[in-house]
Amino acid sequence: SASPSPSAPAGEPARFEIAPLSYIQLNQQSDRMLQLVGLNESLLSGQNVFVTFDFGNGNTITGPAPIAVPFTPPAPPSPIVHREGGEESEGGAGHGG
Repeated sequence: SASPSPSAPAGEPARFEIAPLSYIQLNQQSDRMLQLVGLNESLLSGQNVFVTFDFGNGNTITGPAPIAVPFTPPAPPSPIVHREGGEESEGGAGHGG
């Protein structure tokens, strides 16, 4: 069973802190998801909700997030490949010519 996602109080922005060169996934498969709750009017497909990302030090970006009804189940997220030490860290053993 999934643990409940932390939620922001009504009227307050959601807050997710992301370390430099890192990421978070906001979907039902991860432990966090982003939902619009407490709306004061219905949203229809084709409309946009404007979201603001605040990167600190006064750096913000606001843009539209389109509302749509999916016609098919969502595709699984792409795997994220983590490399430690670069591509050459595998060593030379077993590689012959």
